[in-house]
Amino acid sequence: MRVIFMALCSTLIFANALYAEKHTYLFKEDLVLLEEGDSSVPYSPCSTFKIPLSLIGLDAGILKDAKTPQWKFKEKYLDGFTFILDRWRQDHNPSMWLKNSCVWYSQKLTKKLGEESFQFYVSRLNYGNEDLSGDQEKNNGLTHCWLSSSLKISVSDQVNFLEDLYNEGLALSDFSQKVTKEMLFLEPLNEEWDLYGKTGGGHLLDEDGYHEMGWFVGWAQNKNRHIIFAYHIKDEEKQLSYPSIRAKEAVKACLLDLIH
Repeated sequence: MRVIFMALCSTLIFANALYAEKHTYLFKEDLVLLEEGDSSVPYSPCSTFKIPLSLIGLDAGILKDAKTPQWKFKEKYLDGFTFILDRWRQDHNPSMWLKNSCVWYSQKLTKKLGEESFQFYVSRLNYGNEDLSGDQEKNNGLTHCWLSSSLKISVSDQVNFLEDLYNEGLALSDFSQKVTKEMLFLEPLNEEWDLYGKTGGGHLLDEDGYHEMGWFVGWAQNKNRHIIFAYHIKDEEKQLSYPSIRAKEAVKACLLDLIH
């Protein structure tokens, strides 16, 4: 397995040295197929948290299906944001929310849910450290805890969570799991395999200073097999592209080698 691992990821190791990136990832079928780095280290989930938010919203009845509700955009929803994508400035339904990674839709959802129900659901899902307190002394956990803040999850825990979702074994309604899985479809990986997942990006501050970071988590499946993955990149130096986009491209390259 180690020989296979080295052959598959040699290009990624080269990229690490060239671009000063730290890659941590885990690919799992029935057993671990590929692993690099310490997969137990927790990081903010950032926009990958839209996966449990979708499950929660559907289970709670706030989200009705992939197209409902459609919430109208208001410019005030972006007040205080330091990072804004133009595609957020439109009305969104659940499918568009996931596709566009729209933060204000997430925040409107959690406000409708309320603090008590929000904590109940995150604990029920056993998601990461379950810490919804938010930024220190800002009392903003309901709308910011997953945005480079208090809530954290490791690569290995992402894989375990996604494996339960794929098997529809989470302690939520079957409907919420089926609809969420359908909305996570991204693209065909090749003629036989399809790719499902969610990117996420943010920052972290550690003993080495401030870093950009990015996720790509999800699974690939065909008629008979599925491979769950979680891939995290921490930039040691400023890069020209988002680490979440690089994580997605790295995942696709590894998957295509694994299923070849």
